[in-house]
Amino acid sequence: MLLTLLLLPILLAFIVPYLHRRYPDCLGYLLALLPASFAVYLILQAPAVLGGQVLNFEFTLAASLGFEGRLRLDALGLMMAVLITGIGALILLYTQQYLKGNQNLGRLYICLLLFMAAMLGVVTAGNTLLLFLFWEWTSITSFLLIGFKHEGEGNRSAAWQALLVTAGGGLALFAGLLLMVFAQAQRDGSVRFGIGASGSTSGPRSRVKPGSGAYGF
Repeated sequence: MLLTLLLLPILLAFIVPYLHRRYPDCLGYLLALLPASFAVYLILQAPAVLGGQVLNFEFTLAASLGFEGRLRLDALGLMMAVLITGIGALILLYTQQYLKGNQNLGRLYICLLLFMAAMLGVVTAGNTLLLFLFWEWTSITSFLLIGFKHEGEGNRSAAWQALLVTAGGGLALFAGLLLMVFAQAQRDGSVRFGIGASGSTSGPRSRVKPGSGAYGF
């Protein structure tokens, strides 16, 4: 189900142009059903998760390179995911009425769905590789959202400012990840390709000779 939380908004975003042509006057209401149903599902998982259960889903990103991905939902992630999906549903409902008749409304729906998927990815990422990828995804989608009305100079300026801030944060995150890789290589001469969000590592090891200068990530 964790993978479904990420994939369904993306798949729905691909068919938004068709749906917008068919149902321009109520598409926002229809799209809001997806995050609303996610919020209900997540709330139903609350007793188990708050009781200590952690939902996990592991998959391989690139088997030949040893990159492994893991999605993880604990109590904090659950709270954030409920906020993301619940507020996302309200935004879609509000957008339908507030921007009714806007010719670019379909494009805004696409950006909103992709941004929601990126945010869900950030709060469910089970290792730092996925966390970095989803963080950069939020940078791009927030840039597109802020610059939705790009005809105005102020909107374009705000969009670029947001992109620089989030992209700069992403570079700082990447630098931190490299420091973690170097520290591990110096400690035991090996590097795992998926560094866990809690500081533990997951995935296959790649042996590195100390002092060789060759490090994996």
